[in-house]
This record gives sequence, C-alpha cells and structure tokens, in this order.
Amino acid sequence: MFEVASVNQVRGVLLEEAILMLLRASGYRTVTTAAADPTLFEGPAGLNVWGRGGKHQIDAIADLRIGQPFSNPQRLLVEAKAYSNERKVGLPVVRGAVGVLKDVSEFWVKSGPDHPAASRYHYQFAIFSTSEFTRDAQDYAFAQDVHLLPLRGSSFFRPVVRAIEDAVEEIPRERGAGVNVDLSDVRHALRERLQPNLQPRRGNDFPWLAGVVNATQEVGVSLIAMLGMAIPVFLTPRRGVDLNALPPTTSVQIHFGRADPDASWTITRSDTGDSIFTFDLPAELFERYAENGVLTRRAALNLKKEVFGQFTAIYSPQDAIRLFNFRLDPEWVAQVREDLGRRRRA
Repeated sequence: MFEVASVNQVRGVLLEEAILMLLRASGYRTVTTAAADPTLFEGPAGLNVWGRGGKHQIDAIADLRIGQPFSNPQRLLVEAKAYSNERKVGLPVVRGAVGVLKDVSEFWVKSGPDHPAASRYHYQFAIFSTSEFTRDAQDYAFAQDVHLLPLRGSSFFRPVVRAIEDAVEEIPRERGAGVNVDLSDVRHALRERLQPNLQPRRGNDFPWLAGVVNATQEVGVSLIAMLGMAIPVFLTPRRGVDLNALPPTTSVQIHFGRADPDASWTITRSDTGDSIFTFDLPAELFERYAENGVLTRRAALNLKKEVFGQFTAIYSPQDAIRLFNFRLDPEWVAQVREDLGRRRRA
C-alpha cells in the first residue's frame, strides 16, 4: 500500500527523471542500484545514501564518468521542484540540501582487508526548479555551495515543463489535492522509457507519461556550463542543433530577454547568428550588479563581460569526450557598449 502523493511531488519526480536523462550528455551516469557500493543501500521506497549521522533517501543520483584531478569521484545529488500557483522554492528546501550534503560528505567507508578507510565520493548537490527561488534561498545556497538551476526561463527547455504540467492533469485524482499513484513506480516507469538499459519492472504503464517521454527525447541533451568558474547553468540546445558539428571553440553572443519576456538568456553563434542554447539564472545574480535596486543596461553588459567572457561545457554523449569553449565576441561587446553610450548621451 502506498500513500497518496501530492501533485507537486509527482511533478518533481517527472522533472528529476527528465534532468537525469538529459545530463547523460554531460558525462553523468544515473545511479540506479546500490550494487556493491557501501555508501548506498536500497530501501523500500528507493535509494538511500549513508551519511555520518544517518541515511538519506535520494532517488536522483548521478556519477560523473569523467575523473577530475586531485578529487575523489564526483557524485551529484539532484532534487527537482515544480511548484504550482507561482509558489517559490524557499529557504527550508536549501537548508535540507545543505544538511544532507554535509552529512553524506562526512561519511567514511570502514576499512576492510582489501581497502583502507577512505571517503568514497566528492558530493555535489543541485536543485533544479521550474519555479523561482526566494532571495533567502539564493543567498544561503551561494554561501553553502548548493547549486540552484532555474529552468522556466529557458525557452528551449519549456516543452518539457509543459509536458510535465499536462501529464499531471491526466492522473486520476483522489479527494483533495492528492493523486492516486506510487511515486516509486512512476519514477521507475519513466526511467525505463528514458533510459532503456534498465531492468524492466512489472507494473502500471502510466500512459500519461508519453508526453513527458516525447518532450524529453526531443530535447535530447543538455549541457552544464560553469560561468565565472563558479556558477553552473543548464544549457538546453535548440531543436535540430548538431552539437557534434559545433566547433570546439565558438565565438558567441549572449542576449537577455529577447522578444519573449519568458526567455531569459539566449546564446547565439557570432558567425551565423543562429541561436544554439537557452538557459536561466537565479535573479540574485543580477541584483549584485544592480544600481539602486534596478539593473541598468550597462550593468547587464558588465555582467556579461565579467561572468560570461569565457566559459566551458563538457559534451560526452557516449564514450567520447569533447570540451566546448564559448568566448564572448569582443567586437559585439564593443558595438553594444558604443550603442549604450550613444543612447545615454542622447
């Protein structure tokens, strides 16, 4: 017997599984079973991660397949939020993530005859959300090394968000706000369809998942880029873009706002003018460059120069590894700056 789930919980599960599938192109492998990993165990409701003070159920886990110098293997813990009614992700969610991150990072595998005691993973925690983050949540996350990745402002990712919203509308409802589904079964059913190398599980086919599967597969891949060597962003490519044909070093322009007020940031190629990625950013980043609480055009340009001047993204769809270097077109920056100055003098 399972508990009736909330609509927000179902949305979160669907979003987590879509994210895990898209992250594979950035070199991440979804962790599906505890297997022989002593830092994990399989509970009745899903995977649990051992911490120094206890266990933590975290179903969305991904290991980076690419080794980093002077670092234990990197393991990403993913939490996704998809609230309704303009509700924002608040400080309690980030506090919970910080507590989990601290606890699991302090768990050490006991020594044995074949191995010494050692910390097995370098943990990272990312909270993806189709809702905005509160100011307090952003401040605390930046200070505590928990990464926030908003999604709704990324127009190329928006079909996945709409598909998730449509899917939950098709679920049979219980009285009140609950839906009559087992979250573990829903997760496994969607994961089977998005990552078909998994062991099939008998259960409900959940036909209302079809739209989420189609939308996620049409997006296909997303990349993680680091802005300013510190801020991760989720780059979703335009449909039809062939990343295999993208030059390793690409001169780009970054536009804020565009004609669509919901599309926050768009990356375009300088040589062709074609849009290649969209992404979103927490609003707090802009406020640091604001003047009297209002971000001016010149402040926005300075933000681009300082943070976006050069950034990288790993692309590893299978066994191959490519590194994309994106450089802000200096001629374009100069033209925009000159135009802003001309408008200001006028």
